[in-house]
Amino acid sequence: MSEENVRAVIPSLSRKTGWFSHTAYTLVVTDERMLFVHEDPKEASAFAKEAAAKAKAEGKGFFGRWGAVLSSGYDYVRNYWDMPVEEIAARGKESIAIPLGRLRSVRIIKKLVYDKNQEMDVFECSLAVEHTGEKLTFSLRGNEKNVREALQSALGEVFRA
Repeated sequence: MSEENVRAVIPSLSRKTGWFSHTAYTLVVTDERMLFVHEDPKEASAFAKEAAAKAKAEGKGFFGRWGAVLSSGYDYVRNYWDMPVEEIAARGKESIAIPLGRLRSVRIIKKLVYDKNQEMDVFECSLAVEHTGEKLTFSLRGNEKNVREALQSALGEVFRA
């Protein structure tokens, strides 16, 4: 039996769960499945506090600790590249696993919407995943081009750009 490998890690996804609530996810694509890993805010906060404490122990000042906290989110997600896939799959009660064989299509939807706060039109991106069970939609933050390239590389023809 071959070992399952991580092919892509895409942070900063969210899924609407109510009128004003969202659940945060990180997408981990492996050789065999897509894992939407539920991100517990308490765990991420503890990771940030740990980074601040480590920076303080190293003698860093305010800005050094602040930088450590800001980069801790990146480090938190980067850990998925080194974790065993089964450990990733076991994280979070609300995590979602979809075998690649069940995928029908994965695509990024980009639409123009009016943002009241900025008083201008802005692009809003979402990730639509259609599989034999249902269709899932996630809001996408971050660099859409990098996400597109990572999914194209990891999923091939299932991903429709």
